[in-house]
Amino acid sequence: MLKRIFTISLLLALFVGNNVFSQSEGNLDINPNLLPEKIQPSYPTTEATWDIQFNYDAVAVTGAAGNAGAVFIPTINKFWTSRWATGIIHQWNADGTLDQQYTLPFTGTRGMCFDGQFVYHSTSTTTVQIVDPATRTVVGTIPVTGAPNGFRFITYNPDGDGGNGSIIGGNWTAPNLNFYEFSMTGTLLRTITNAVTGVYGVAYDKWSPGGPFLWVWGQGTGALGPQYIQQMDFTTGLYTGVQHDVAADIAPGIAGGLFIVPDLVPGFVTLGGMLQGDPGPDRLFGYELTASGGVPCPVGPATNPSPASGTTGVDVNAPGNATWTNGANTTQVEVFFGPVGNVVSVYSGTPITSLAIPSPLLYATTYQWRVVCKNDTCSGTPVANWTFTTMQDPLLVQDTITVYPQSLDYWTGTTDGVTKTQVSIVDGNNTLDGWMKFDISGIPAGATITGVTFKGYVNATNWPYWSLTPMALDPVAGTAANIYAAIQAGELQGTAYLFSNEASTYTTGPKPIHW
Repeated sequence: MLKRIFTISLLLALFVGNNVFSQSEGNLDINPNLLPEKIQPSYPTTEATWDIQFNYDAVAVTGAAGNAGAVFIPTINKFWTSRWATGIIHQWNADGTLDQQYTLPFTGTRGMCFDGQFVYHSTSTTTVQIVDPATRTVVGTIPVTGAPNGFRFITYNPDGDGGNGSIIGGNWTAPNLNFYEFSMTGTLLRTITNAVTGVYGVAYDKWSPGGPFLWVWGQGTGALGPQYIQQMDFTTGLYTGVQHDVAADIAPGIAGGLFIVPDLVPGFVTLGGMLQGDPGPDRLFGYELTASGGVPCPVGPATNPSPASGTTGVDVNAPGNATWTNGANTTQVEVFFGPVGNVVSVYSGTPITSLAIPSPLLYATTYQWRVVCKNDTCSGTPVANWTFTTMQDPLLVQDTITVYPQSLDYWTGTTDGVTKTQVSIVDGNNTLDGWMKFDISGIPAGATITGVTFKGYVNATNWPYWSLTPMALDPVAGTAANIYAAIQAGELQGTAYLFSNEASTYTTGPKPIHW
């Protein structure tokens, strides 16, 4: 018997008003709670990329959530972290304890970078603030008006502008996801095409062999999804395929600020950042990236994967062998394999160049694999994560169905939490919240839903912070208070779609959104 799968236009969704935030921006600012004991870091002693050098609970150290930016400042041997919705900066000791808290005369720091003398703050505006870390005073600004949506994330390039230095940044406001490089006086030097969404942190890497690179950290599918730091070839602007999921070994959460610094751990380059906890606390973390001073591990990376990365239609019953070429000086290899999100080690030992892919595999599933070449002291340079996708189940028939609200009271509407204030108008203005209920009776029982596309029309905007999230409560029969509470709870989960734009450039018109 044929099974059917459907891609539908919407199952159940709701609009939430303009007090909605991405990147856990709804956290309240509270007084810091200093820890009475010191947290001693435990650094790995052998070289291996993605070793965790430190992983600190930023909520416990600083006293509250809402931490976003992070940087290490070698001249004072301190971390700085920012609480994005205020002017508060927390200064940490290198061992992970809080040194002091102070307030800058501007708010909104999402990212920071250091040029050897000053700290540069990106505040999701077209003005970068320059702060002297010794005096904690603002000593200047850099205009970045050539970046249409300003800088949410920022990094410093010491080699930029002919050796005079440059800053690189951008914002996540679609459709403009590009990165922009500016001189230290605000002249636009370069635009780097980018399609990765939800970017919150970037770091310029001049140390890793084969570079320079940009490490790009995006929020991906949101909370509970992978939070990949991806490697971009800075010269070409192309992603290399090297990536690492921070949520897999630091904690669940969403991407925040990113920084890079040599010799925080002597002899190594650290790639660090602030994971915004969702759920859980914020985490200030650092990974080992490579040896400092540009001294690479003598082991080369594995190359020439087969199946080639990106291959589709792989037979689930006879996938064959995975093969590759080991890097120079390899004396050990470790092979990782599994569906995306559940990649595990399947071999570790003497060098091999082929391994049978276990079968049967799952239909229509993307699998990820990688080979780490090693010797007795280090692993090869960052390795690529290769992927292939299996064939579709031949018994499945794909179909698309469109669903609509019924033309009855409160299938769409608005509430202020006390009454259902409107019928058929979905209003997210100020303290109002709106909803839509869709008639899904036309979807056959047992159907597998592989995608949902919402096609709505925005007819007015004011200060556009809003989200579109599922709601289990039936708004037709529910009370205003219960509906309002359900919407407020749903928007904090960040499980579907959220829009926030401080510059208020969000326009009216049709807004298709796909999950």
